[in-house]
Amino acid sequence: MKVFVAGATGALGRELVPQLVARGHEVVGMTRTASKQDGLRALGARPVVADALDPDAVAQAVASAEPDPVTGGSTAAAGSGGGRRCQSRQRLCAIWKSQVEKRPVGSQRVAFCQTCFNVAEGDLCGICADDRRDATVVCVVEEPRDVVAVEKTGEFHGRYHVLQGAISPIEGVGPEQLRVRELLDRIGREGISEVILCTNPNLEGEATALYLARLLKPLGLRVTRIASGLPVGGDLEYADELTLGRALEGRRDVEA
Repeated sequence: MKVFVAGATGALGRELVPQLVARGHEVVGMTRTASKQDGLRALGARPVVADALDPDAVAQAVASAEPDPVTGGSTAAAGSGGGRRCQSRQRLCAIWKSQVEKRPVGSQRVAFCQTCFNVAEGDLCGICADDRRDATVVCVVEEPRDVVAVEKTGEFHGRYHVLQGAISPIEGVGPEQLRVRELLDRIGREGISEVILCTNPNLEGEATALYLARLLKPLGLRVTRIASGLPVGGDLEYADELTLGRALEGRRDVEA
């Protein structure tokens, strides 16, 4: 059964994972973040909740991961259908797992690009190998799926740098676990003049963008952040205060 540990990412989580694996479960991650838990549910994984204040937390969590006695199967949350977004996540998850287990995905040899750390079938991904892309502008994203999202807009013609995560102290993820050092190496080597911070507009993404901005600004680069605001076709009355405030801050001149 495919499971993930929810609510315990420290010593308790590390104690729980081997026991789940020993019982034949496939542990696909540990996280306390709701959005990441939703993503794992979309991949068909069942949450295993461990309470750090409960002395029997590990035993209870392991027991909760056992198959349902009535159905004999998993009770993974709904939403693991076959939509395009779900299929994309499943593909990226399989690629990531292949890197951990050092095995190919399907009939292809899949790896991470040696330059930007996007998924690739060789040493370089298709974007880094394309001489027509503007090498002086780099868009920094958290995950390979974010590259796909930006490319769909057709508005960006530079190159990318995939951090492979975001700063999250609660999950023990700091700059050292991300591809920050590799980004700094690229700036001097490739003559980059602008870095676009395209991390997610959540707590982890904002913290990562702020850290990178403070790190890159002294280097004399142009450091920009993607705008946040109202979606196209949205109504003001349904917008929350933070989103509407960001939209006002990011206002621009009207071309007439």
